[in-house]
Amino acid sequence: MAIHIAAAGNVEAPAYLTLLAQGFELHCDSRGQWTAKKGDTAFSANSPLELLGLAAMYDARGEHWQASDAELDAFLEKLPK
Repeated sequence: MAIHIAAAGNVEAPAYLTLLAQGFELHCDSRGQWTAKKGDTAFSANSPLELLGLAAMYDARGEHWQASDAELDAFLEKLPK
């Protein structure tokens, strides 16, 4: 069976629960800005899904999470012209 999950409202609670299971403390302020903290690591975003993406990116890329010039150029080539 193929899996297809789209970014929509029904993924926000599972994203939130995944972050909790990973040991993050989560907070949403009065402006709707979300923060996930664990130890000395913190991520900020507009939704739990975005937070989960940031956490996954950092998990995969570590302290050197930023794209190199070559990686950025390759990404920009993928964008519609």
